[in-house]
Amino acid sequence: MDELIPGKHYRWPIDNVGNYREGLFTGEYDYRNGNAIFVTKNGDVYGDRWSIPAKDAILIEKSKKGKKK
Repeated sequence: MDELIPGKHYRWPIDNVGNYREGLFTGEYDYRNGNAIFVTKNGDVYGDRWSIPAKDAILIEKSKKGKKK
């Protein structure tokens, strides 16, 4: 498994139908279960925090033109 990169955007599945959530990896891990901590935008300064297994996170790579692939 590749290491997650703090400050990079990732996506992860939120159900079994193919829906995903996107967020920024904070570089922190949940002390209770070892999951990676991500922050999603919700309109305020801090955003919503998600505790996700690192194996479920998929790096969102940007193309050379700055658009998400």
